[in-house]
Amino acid sequence: MSAPIEWRAAAGGELETDSHGILDLGVRSGDWSAQLFTDTLDLRWEHALSRGKVSVGLRGAGFAAGMFISPYTAGAPDRDRAQLVQYVGPDVLAQRWLGHGWYAGGEGFARAHHFTPMGDATLEVPDTVWLRGDAVIGGWFADGARAVRASMGVDVSTVDGRISPHAAGEARARLDGALAPFGELRAAWAEDADDLLATRLGGMTPYHVPLAGLAWAEVWAQDLVAARLGAQWTHGGLEVPVFVDGAAWTLPDDRSSPDPDSAATLGFGGGLGYRSGTWSARATVGAAPWWDRPEGTWPVSVFFLLGTDWRRAQGSHSSTTSEG
Repeated sequence: MSAPIEWRAAAGGELETDSHGILDLGVRSGDWSAQLFTDTLDLRWEHALSRGKVSVGLRGAGFAAGMFISPYTAGAPDRDRAQLVQYVGPDVLAQRWLGHGWYAGGEGFARAHHFTPMGDATLEVPDTVWLRGDAVIGGWFADGARAVRASMGVDVSTVDGRISPHAAGEARARLDGALAPFGELRAAWAEDADDLLATRLGGMTPYHVPLAGLAWAEVWAQDLVAARLGAQWTHGGLEVPVFVDGAAWTLPDDRSSPDPDSAATLGFGGGLGYRSGTWSARATVGAAPWWDRPEGTWPVSVFFLLGTDWRRAQGSHSSTTSEG
């Protein structure tokens, strides 16, 4: 018997002061998968155990690792700091199911980074190997309607021997009903981080900590607390969420940006989505009316995505012989 072949795909982008596109493609069969996340290739073996799972992967980024391609200073893109960044390295994960929806485990990675100033940028960033290890505990309840996760570990940057302990946590909950409230809370703390190790905050995408109205990964935070409160109306496959975001953060002491050490702001957002089977389309608009932007620009971001979750490839089957 052979495992069926499945695939997924999505395309979209975020429109803002400095817009970016998204292209995700994936294929998997049994324990093996290959996925392309815009510029990042992820090759992975993930095996389910009777009471947990293990995963070993190899990832490589082509040019936009850490979103160094679009750093911000004083609310505007800072071309003088922009970098093309590649990395390659392995990662590992091991989890054990504890019962009643809870799990615990460990995860980590090693990534060799190469930095090249982008365009006329004058900032020079030395190449480094980033090592990370974390202990993780979490819970998954009501088919994902409620979830919590907490991690604690250490980052090591070999370029200067930097050792940065860190901790992070998140929780989310969504009630049932045609008009259902939801909430999300995220927090992160670190010591002696820098631009590479900092947590990315801002934008409407699910790839970093979201904050409506700000640009994608606009803030590179050492410590942060971010919350989202809202409600979603659902009718058939139609989904209409509205929400408010709030966040407060501090920046790393060792950073290239001259922005103030700490800041906080609010953002407001709403969207429209539609689901049919594995296919979905959605668009979300956000604004941060009290966030400073240079004259002539506005703190507004628009995120859109069209794609399908995992689905079986046409003609794929679980037997090594044809079905006739």
